[in-house]
Amino acid sequence: MLEGLTEAIEPAPSSINAEGHKGDEEEQMRQVKKMDKFGWGVTALMGIVAGFNGMYAIRVNSPWPHNAPAFFYLLILHWSVCLDERSSLWSLRFTFLLAYLGFYVLPTYTVPYWHDMHDWFGSEVLIGGIFWGFIFAIGFIALYRTLMVARRALQKQYRRKTIDTSVKITSQFAAASPYIIFIVMNMIGSLSSVMEEMQTYASHTPFCKYTPDELSYRNIEYQGEVFGDAHPLNWERMGAMHMHNLLGISTMPVFTSPKAFLNLTESIKAAKTFGDPATTNTTVLLTHNDFVRIFAAHNFQISTSDWLMYMIQGTVFVIVMFVAQIFTRVTRGSFDDVLSFNITKLEIFIVLNTFAMVLLSMYISSLNGKSLTQQLFLIILFLMLLMLTLFIAIYILCKKVVNDKSQKVLHRPRRASTVSVHPVLPSSSAPAATSHVEELQTEMEEMQRMLVSLQAKVDSLTKVDSLTAASP
Repeated sequence: MLEGLTEAIEPAPSSINAEGHKGDEEEQMRQVKKMDKFGWGVTALMGIVAGFNGMYAIRVNSPWPHNAPAFFYLLILHWSVCLDERSSLWSLRFTFLLAYLGFYVLPTYTVPYWHDMHDWFGSEVLIGGIFWGFIFAIGFIALYRTLMVARRALQKQYRRKTIDTSVKITSQFAAASPYIIFIVMNMIGSLSSVMEEMQTYASHTPFCKYTPDELSYRNIEYQGEVFGDAHPLNWERMGAMHMHNLLGISTMPVFTSPKAFLNLTESIKAAKTFGDPATTNTTVLLTHNDFVRIFAAHNFQISTSDWLMYMIQGTVFVIVMFVAQIFTRVTRGSFDDVLSFNITKLEIFIVLNTFAMVLLSMYISSLNGKSLTQQLFLIILFLMLLMLTLFIAIYILCKKVVNDKSQKVLHRPRRASTVSVHPVLPSSSAPAATSHVEELQTEMEEMQRMLVSLQAKVDSLTKVDSLTAASP
């Protein structure tokens, strides 16, 4: 009787499991297809952003990346969409291609500033364009490879639950889109203010010539005076505002009367001692032109600082979101691991690197106009260096996780969300049905173990009775 009962019970869990597994596969494939469609939507959005960046570069006559956080955010968002191994990567590849075209190619080769500054087919533009184009291409390829390694690391940690993880991460990243839009809109507003202040400054400066038919940097209707040997950087076509900040004459009066002013050489010489009480022993009365140009220079500094700060803050915000996913889902790190020093050197480096980016965005807001202009190139270079080393560290860390070479990560306990659970049935009452099936299967397995144990005892007793009956 026990054998018959055991045989009747044994097929039930396997049939339920097979049916649930089949339903789970169908539901997951539906989710994968939905995520693929969403991925192509992100690709289309990247195309819009790339086209806007190219057109806006023409509008402001500058090849700077005016909405860099938006590019980086869409790339990371699309990566979260393609985490499942069954997801198509073609949309992600097209997104990277559009990002490269919109971030570098369109702004560089369509801006009138480059046409005016150099011979379009000359060796300077051609060689420089190819060189920087190659550098940016290597950067985009390296970012793609890093994201792919992080994808494999997540697949290793979550096994068959990667599609659910992809949906969760995508939802978290998508929820940050209002902040990214806020950052980009503030960058555009700050840059518009920069252009307005540059126009105002140039129109009240004696060292600029009104040339409405020949626009200069930022589409300003004025050309700066040729500086010659006054400064090693001959930036007269890059806008008087930048050059005058470097020379120190943008925040000092140059008019001695409403119509008389110091010449350029005298102004540069006076700027070296201006503001020193030992050399400035007379009261300086500002003319209208000096008042307007100094006030415009002050606003220019604030707007430029805001633009750069918004760009770095938006980029750092996206990086922090990505790093948080690496720590919580790939390496399974926690605050207890930090307190007990159960963290790897790479994890420490990634945290310090990200913290340095945050400090950099705070440091920019403390710079004045001259210091910001002088350090602008170094700030951008330092930010790019931090990003390069950060993604190299993330690549190495994820590679170790994929190859099971990080012992500290291997010894960390799995989170509850990473433990393999029973499949979800594709029905409208999926949560309730799943809970009921799991409870039923657990009870059936426990009953089966009890019946097997009881059957073994019965067989043992039967064997003993047979031996007893056979003995004389």
